[in-house]
Amino acid sequence: MENKTCETSVDEKNSPDRELNSDENTRGNHELYASEIRKLEQTIKIKDAKIMELEDLLKFEKSNKKSTIDKFDLEISNLNNEISRLKSNQHSLRLESQTWQAKFSSLEQENLKIQDTLNIFLDKNKNLEEEVKAYQKSLIIKDKEIDRLYKEQEHIREESLHASAMEIKDLKNKNEHLSCKVTSLRNSIALLKGALSTAEENAKEKSKSLQKCIEKLESEKNQMAKEIVILSAELEEIQEQGNSMIRQASEEKLKLANEYSNRIMQLMSPREKSHSLSLEFDEERFSHLPCLEDELKELEENAPAQKTGFHFNSVDRDAETKKLMQEKIEMQAEINNLRRQLEGTGSVGSATPILYQKELENIQAYVESAKMRCRNAEIKRENLRKQIMHIRSQSNLLK
Repeated sequence: MENKTCETSVDEKNSPDRELNSDENTRGNHELYASEIRKLEQTIKIKDAKIMELEDLLKFEKSNKKSTIDKFDLEISNLNNEISRLKSNQHSLRLESQTWQAKFSSLEQENLKIQDTLNIFLDKNKNLEEEVKAYQKSLIIKDKEIDRLYKEQEHIREESLHASAMEIKDLKNKNEHLSCKVTSLRNSIALLKGALSTAEENAKEKSKSLQKCIEKLESEKNQMAKEIVILSAELEEIQEQGNSMIRQASEEKLKLANEYSNRIMQLMSPREKSHSLSLEFDEERFSHLPCLEDELKELEENAPAQKTGFHFNSVDRDAETKKLMQEKIEMQAEINNLRRQLEGTGSVGSATPILYQKELENIQAYVESAKMRCRNAEIKRENLRKQIMHIRSQSNLLK
């Protein structure tokens, strides 16, 4: 049993050598060695007590059993050896305990140094914690600032979205207004196109009618030229009857004057008839007319010139030929009246060119007004074309 305790003590002596790295293990080992020393001291006391008992037993048994003395001597020697060994072990353990105490003191010093450094680190940690708290406070302030900025950004974004929505709405309204304008412009373009087409059709119809009138007047001019040749032949016959007419002219002067006045009224236009004061013969009204005898003499003198064409007094023949294109009705009526009246009178009154001149002036005024209307229609057509081009350019810009 004593051998086992020694072995365990040796093992326990060797086991702390593997655990010197930790302060707690060192302290535990120190306490273990102290307890082991106490146990050894107790065992020594116990052994001493046993030795005392054995000596007592030995003394007691010496008298009884001498045979067992050697055995007890051996045990005593063994016990003495064990005691010496234990004492040596106790000394070594005390030395080792002293070394461990020295080590422990050094470790305590190191522990104090470590504690000092730990305190320094704790102070630094406190400072760092204060800095962390200050940083956290700054972070909270920054978070609040970020929240405020985010709210401001959201408000600005909502305002910009609202403004853009209002702008989009205004643009839509403007687009609708422009589309209405475009539709109205297209409708006006369509109306202008219709008006232009009608104006073109009217202009074409008017040009066709004017062309037909010109062609008709050309044909009538040729017909009248033929009739003028016939009239020149009739005038030659009238010259042959002139001598007899001269004798009858003085007697029938008053009668011929009345008939001549009636013939003038027949040749007058309806407007002139409406403005005339009376159809009865007035001596003062016809006082400016030459005598019929003078007219007959003038016819005799101008007979060679009248063989080549019809001649009116105080009017150029070429000018009258140009005007014949525009005086169909008046000339035809005059020719018929001349045919009826020259059989009885044998002369053409000098008032006839005045009536022709008035009618020609009326016809020329009508032709000029027609030309003016044609020019106005062309101007309107050009203006309409310019308006259409302007509207088309505006519609292209709007597109």
